[in-house]
Amino acid sequence: MENINVYQMVTDRVVKALETEKTLVWRKPWRTTSDGSSLPRNLATKKPYNGINILLLAMSGFQSPWWLSFKQVKTLGGTIRAGEKGTPIVFWSFVEKENSETKKIEKFCFAKYYTVFNSEQCEGIEVPAVEKKTVSEVEKLENCEKIVAGFKDCPKIQEKEQQAYYNPISDIINMPKRNSFEGSEEYYSVLYHEMIHSCGHSLRLNRKGVAERNFFASEEYSKEELIAELGSTFLATMSGIELETKDNSVAYIQGWIKALKGNSRLIIDAAAAAQKSVDYVLGLKGTKESN
Repeated sequence: MENINVYQMVTDRVVKALETEKTLVWRKPWRTTSDGSSLPRNLATKKPYNGINILLLAMSGFQSPWWLSFKQVKTLGGTIRAGEKGTPIVFWSFVEKENSETKKIEKFCFAKYYTVFNSEQCEGIEVPAVEKKTVSEVEKLENCEKIVAGFKDCPKIQEKEQQAYYNPISDIINMPKRNSFEGSEEYYSVLYHEMIHSCGHSLRLNRKGVAERNFFASEEYSKEELIAELGSTFLATMSGIELETKDNSVAYIQGWIKALKGNSRLIIDAAAAAQKSVDYVLGLKGTKESN
């Protein structure tokens, strides 16, 4: 594998997409699989991707949730269509090394990448059936309600004001009235966003962007908003709802671009923090840790 800065590669891809689209480019849904989820996953192993890879695969714009490496396509007896380009995704390589001073074995991790292809880019492989799910009314959705109910340490959710926010002082999530949203998907994506923010509370994951005051447009603020937005998208795809690509304010997007250009690790770190918050909401992990 060539010597390449994976953090910079990922950041360049995200910045280019933001500068080109001027939208939340990762809000591009896959079709829903038989288990009700629309997370992208590996066709050979059936395992879903997570963290930064959800974002990288979403930016490719394919409807199919199924992905394969070149070798896996070959093993399944298929071929990749001529001219098709793969999508790079990140994986972590761990190395153990003895500390020369303490003589203790320490573990280090390195970001690497490899390339995968969407099933829509392939021929001669069998792909499980998927369906496109649409909901227009602002109704309660079973899969989404299960995620909210499963958040055992969830703050109180109220509908007192017509704005969405999380207050870390009172540890309360405020949501606009359900019927004021255009549809159920929009309602839950906003609720998920605020739930991810709440995971940063000092009594939960103790994330700096929530536990400490940060000014708008600061790097820490931009990172926290990226974390919440990514986490919301992760939860949405897990619960099988579609999210339309929506325009965002130019100032907001420019703030993200500026922060990303100034820190090549920001997007990967934000995605990792978002995944940690998603795991916390789902009750999979949850050790309080400053970052």
